Amino acid sequence: MASVANSRLFLEGGVTGFVGGAVSVVAWLAAESFGIPTLVEVPNMGVQSLTWVHFVAVGVLSGLGAALVALLTDGRRGSRRLFTGIAIVVLLGSIASLALQPEEVALSTRVVLAVLHVVVYVTVVPRLAGRLRAR
Repeated sequence: MASVANSRLFLEGGVTGFVGGAVSVVAWLAAESFGIPTLVEVPNMGVQSLTWVHFVAVGVLSGLGAALVALLTDGRRGSRRLFTGIAIVVLLGSIASLALQPEEVALSTRVVLAVLHVVVYVTVVPRLAGRLRAR
């Protein structure tokens, strides 16, 4: 029975991550239409223009990672607070990493990417936090 619940948690994380990624694609396209540059440094790949695949993949991976953290915190005392706290630390770390982008990456691009990080967070974390059981 527990494995079914765990599978559902991962499915829900993947699906909500996909939704967050899809919303990010729409927001990125809107930002691009306003002339915001699309160049960012992708680890081990250099400076590149982002595509919709990047946003969807990162959204799904974020959702699956959040599901793993949710699984590890589920059933513990204060599990929702613990899960949400870990998610906030990860969000802040990923937003802070935008400061490490090279000078070629415009400030407007960094701001839009920070907003998109928050979009995925808001899509994934509340949904998974609501599934956790506290003792």
